[in-house]
Amino acid sequence: MLNIYKLTNGEDLMGNVVEEAETGFFLENPVSYVTSPNYGFQMKDWLILANTDTIFLENKNILVDLGAPNDFGAHCYESFVSHRKAQKAFLSESHNN
Repeated sequence: MLNIYKLTNGEDLMGNVVEEAETGFFLENPVSYVTSPNYGFQMKDWLILANTDTIFLENKNILVDLGAPNDFGAHCYESFVSHRKAQKAFLSESHNN
């Protein structure tokens, strides 16, 4: 289930909840996003250089659970994650050659 969180550090985070625990959530493909008057809408992969695509987000770091994104947000997320997966695969393949 795709979900959005406002974190206590001010960041907005979106990701697929793959498992819930008493103290938090396991999020797959976490992505932060910002809007800027100069640069528009930007997304950032939290795990671009990591060996995993899942994190554990503790409840104490969540300020607000914003629930599921709207259709535009879900489309942006899915498109971004799809491109990032392709980029990671390309980089991994070119590094191994």
